[in-house]
Amino acid sequence: MIRTGTMAVPMMLGMNDQEKAVKKIPEKDWELLRFIDSFKVLTVIQLSALSRRSPQVIRRRLRALSEQGFISTQQQAYGNRRGRPEDLVLLSEAGCRVLQKQTGRNGKFQKNDKYAAPDFVEHELLVNWFFIHLIQIEKKIHQLSVHYFTQHFSTAEDAPSTEHITQIQLPEDDDKLEFIPDGIFTISDSVSNKTLLFFLEVDMGTETLASPARGFKDVRQKIVNYQDLFRSGRYKQYERLFNARLNGFRLLFVTHSPSRLKTLCQLTASMPPSDFIWLSDQDRLLYSGLADKIWVRGGALDRQLYTILGKLNVSRQADVNGRGSIG
Repeated sequence: MIRTGTMAVPMMLGMNDQEKAVKKIPEKDWELLRFIDSFKVLTVIQLSALSRRSPQVIRRRLRALSEQGFISTQQQAYGNRRGRPEDLVLLSEAGCRVLQKQTGRNGKFQKNDKYAAPDFVEHELLVNWFFIHLIQIEKKIHQLSVHYFTQHFSTAEDAPSTEHITQIQLPEDDDKLEFIPDGIFTISDSVSNKTLLFFLEVDMGTETLASPARGFKDVRQKIVNYQDLFRSGRYKQYERLFNARLNGFRLLFVTHSPSRLKTLCQLTASMPPSDFIWLSDQDRLLYSGLADKIWVRGGALDRQLYTILGKLNVSRQADVNGRGSIG
């Protein structure tokens, strides 16, 4: 492997050598490649949480996959925090090709230059952490099941393109207003036969709170959009997709810092009806987990915190949100 600046460039094997390497890929390495393909960019710690293997083992396996030319890595600080930078792991063109052959899927490898932009990467990593924690819920509480869609991946193998599913359209005069959440998901309880619908918005503090132009990245306009979606009942289009009866939804904002959380709460509280809007920050998510009481309801920061499992009649196990770990 050749390291140039902050990018680790895999030494590409010849086609014959690569075909031989493919035959020797262990099943658990195929799993790593599938995770990287789904999430697009991951850290070693995130791959460790998804695969339930130690970071040391993950680093060793990634070195092998990099030497075979199936992945590339780049160094990137995460979350504007000091300390040792993390390696970001991405699928290479060769990795995309062998994975498509192994899974029988079609598609074209597209290099995304946005992964060189720190703000974009930090946003994507926080979205990843949210869904990694979400996946753990059904592993820890067996009566619950989760189904989700983001712009990159979904739990439905035969669904239309995820980009199409996550694109929401609302009629506005003679035109249509379109917006795309960072994720759409449901949590279902097999005992009470209830299903809750959620929309996710990850906020890194880079978007304007409110502007006269009402841009699609304007946080105030986002809230207005979801209020319109709630009132119109158009969210019920997801009943067929999730095969569940839906009665309302919750909009979850996860932001990057406590100070930004306070600002978003003030904005949310000033825009009733906003009781369906729940907010938290990345530290609470990462250290307590999304199923814990980390959520501010309706922007009321001075009141009690809530769990998103509140209306589901479940017996939550004590270790659902392992502090500092998702093991």
